[in-house]
Amino acid sequence: MFEQSRTQLIHSGILFGAGIIWQTYAVVLAFRNGPVMKDLMESLGVELPPLTQAFVITYKFWPSLPIISLIVATDILRRKTASNLYLFLGLTYTVGAALVLHAWLNEAWFLPLLSILKQVR
Repeated sequence: MFEQSRTQLIHSGILFGAGIIWQTYAVVLAFRNGPVMKDLMESLGVELPPLTQAFVITYKFWPSLPIISLIVATDILRRKTASNLYLFLGLTYTVGAALVLHAWLNEAWFLPLLSILKQVR
């Protein structure tokens, strides 16, 4: 346990904020591109790879992740004393979830497109 100074709170808040914004960006992209990708692949008659199928099934639940991050960040930042482990796990979850969502979105899009391009070649 450590008592958080004003500077530590500001730094932690900035890191949490960046992670939550990144998660929100990935969610917005998923909602913008998910239906388009599904319709495009269905119209081409392409069987979606498992990674893309999982994306199409789960992207509608993605908005819960930034909400969870916001709850955890609020809990950590409101405390006068916080555990280093709790802070580390909260930041790791927030930034890690953003990275995973963004990477999954990119792979879900490009994996089927690259397989189509290979067939055309």
